[in-house]
Amino acid sequence: MKMKMVVMAFMIITAGMFAFTQTRNTPSCDLRDAVAEDFNTDIRVTESDNVNFPVPPSVVVVEKKEPTAVDFNSTQGVSSSATRKVKRRLEQNPVVSFYELTQKLSNLGTYVYIVSDNGIRRQIFDAQTALKNGFSEDTVLLAQEMIDCSNEMLKAATAGAKSITNSPLDVEKYPKLAVFFNLASQQQTNKSTNTIEPCGDWEHPVPNSRPPATYYTAGDSEQALIGKEFHHTAGYACGEYDASPNCTEYDFTRGRGISGPYGDCAAPRFRDHGVIERRRYSIHGAEPNPEIASYLWPYWNWGPYVKWWHSKF
Repeated sequence: MKMKMVVMAFMIITAGMFAFTQTRNTPSCDLRDAVAEDFNTDIRVTESDNVNFPVPPSVVVVEKKEPTAVDFNSTQGVSSSATRKVKRRLEQNPVVSFYELTQKLSNLGTYVYIVSDNGIRRQIFDAQTALKNGFSEDTVLLAQEMIDCSNEMLKAATAGAKSITNSPLDVEKYPKLAVFFNLASQQQTNKSTNTIEPCGDWEHPVPNSRPPATYYTAGDSEQALIGKEFHHTAGYACGEYDASPNCTEYDFTRGRGISGPYGDCAAPRFRDHGVIERRRYSIHGAEPNPEIASYLWPYWNWGPYVKWWHSKF
């Protein structure tokens, strides 16, 4: 009996030692005990068992863009939000084609009045009445810029300014007119002769190219030109080839009329242009007369038309 009890005690002690040894040799289930550093186990699991890892802040890459320049060709285009907006409105407006626009501008002549202030001729535009009578805002605003441009040229002519008629149009001051100039330059000449202004207009320029020049030699070119009834071109209208302050010294004008493809245009709305070039001089044939303050215009926006014509041809 005693022997059985001893054997059972020995077996219990042996089983206990074996269980203790197994426990010490079993790897830990905690990862923080398995590695020699702290490890973030704060990972959330959604109901769909997808793990949400922390998302780093997004990086925004900004692409640097160069400003887009608007090309106005003959009007020396510049980049401007104003001119881009006007360009879109005039080109995308499905109601008004260029032909329709020029007809509407022509019809606005009844709302334009000429006054004289201390000898300075200027135009007044009754824009409010034009709007009430159905003219669109775009057309009226364009007409107002034409009026402002005309008055600026007429005032400059009296003030003795230089090279106004032939200088590039200020596209920042007259954005709608600058776009209109550009669109006019892109038009093909209409061959129809119905109701066309004999002196020429935006769709039917007269002439439709620069007149050819004839060259002469003379011991005194100035006297030779004066002998042919030329006079020194007014300072505000000279400088078509060289806009220097003394352009009137070698730039000459002889007013004239024409019998053109659309009828007769009275003098001196056209001119022959004389230019002294060193030991010779040249005479260019009939072209719109840039001395716009010296004669009555055939229609209300003739001044801007003459400026456009000289910028294109």
